[in-house]
Parts: sequence; structure tokens; C-alpha cells
Amino acid sequence: LERIRKLSGPEGEIAMLEILNGNNAPLLLGHKIGFHDLPWPDREAIKNIRTIDLCESMNGKRIASFQSNRVCPVSCSYCAEDIMTGKYNKKTNPIRSRDPIDVCDEIDYVINKYQLNYFKFVDATFDVSADHVINFCEEKIKRDIKCQWECLVHASFIQDEKVFKWLKKANCNQINVGVETGSDKIQKDIGKGINWERTKRVFDLAKIYDIERRAFFILGMPNETEEDIKLTEKW
Repeated sequence: LERIRKLSGPEGEIAMLEILNGNNAPLLLGHKIGFHDLPWPDREAIKNIRTIDLCESMNGKRIASFQSNRVCPVSCSYCAEDIMTGKYNKKTNPIRSRDPIDVCDEIDYVINKYQLNYFKFVDATFDVSADHVINFCEEKIKRDIKCQWECLVHASFIQDEKVFKWLKKANCNQINVGVETGSDKIQKDIGKGINWERTKRVFDLAKIYDIERRAFFILGMPNETEEDIKLTEKW
């Protein structure tokens, strides 16, 4: 702690502006910002072209990232999302979803500016609702944005086969699913909020619609035993 000079609370945009403007307070609190009040990221300022070129040199994909919502309705114990955007509360801190027209405006602009052939969403949970996913897919198709893409989903939410049909229509190449562990005990400890039947259904549906699947796992959780790890290996 003695090496930490500043702390900032959710969300970071206002706090970062304060720092850049010379505010030397050790604690800077941000506040919740609606997407309508946020400009698009200045990709020139952050030299986004460097990571786009790097990705292309490694795997042939010119990739950039986008955000379509904030606040995750699940509070997994290992995740920092609650700290970055605040703990979900239906009344005081609901999920903030971005207008799909604005999302596609930005995607279309960045694709043309940087000649992207792939993009991904950095939302903690892209599939916060079926409507959110489908509305984006409809707008992307309407714009004839052919670029492939991927997103991070939560297995408990993306259960409707209709959603997978729309993902496929909108040229979604891959879904990423945080499975984390094969142990019921560790699942309960971390508060992931999934069960194996629903998780398997997500992978099965994605396979049916020829959407690539990536699963994330974590080893070394508190109270994890060798037997818990073996259960994860079996999964």
C-alpha cells in the first residue's frame, strides 16, 4: 500500500480526467455514466493501430474491441467487475445497455478506418438479455456489416435457441464462456450461478449453429483440492 499513490472508485473516466488535470487527492471517486454521455474511445490517442497490427502479425486478424453494456448481474467472487462498474442493483445500479445503432455506428467507423476483419466485445456479460443480443444482431445485419466477431457470455442467460440463430445470422464466430471449475463446491464458493445442464446446453447449441466455443477455467481457488482439480479436468 505504501507504493500506491492514488485510488479511484467506479467508474474511471471522470477520475482519470481529474488526474490528468492535476488533481493530487489520494482518493478520487468516479460516478456512473450513461453511454449517451460517453464519447467513443479516441483510438488515435491510445495508438490502437499498434495492437491491431500486432494481432494481424500473430494470427492474421485485424481486431479491435468494443463495449455494448456495463454492470454484470452476477457477482463472482474472483471478478473485479463489481469494483469497476459497481455492484448490480435493479433500482440503484441496473445494467446499462448501449443503443445498438450507436454501437454499430462505431463498429462501422472503426472497421473502415483500420480495415478490421474481426472485432470482439469486452462486456463482462454480452448476453445480459436475449433482446440486447438480438437487437444488436438485427442492426448489424441491417447495416450489412459482414465482419466476424466474438463475445463473452454467461451460461445461465443464453439459453434460448433463437439467440443462437441470430448470432449465426450476424456472423458471430465465437462465444467465450466462463466455466471456471468442474467442482460443485468451488462453483458455490465463487458464486458463479451456473449449473452443468445449462452450461452444456450453451455449448451444444453453439455447436449446432457452427459457432466456435472457448471455455475459461481457473485453478488455485481458495479451498480447492486436488479432487476439485480432477473434476475440472473431467469437464
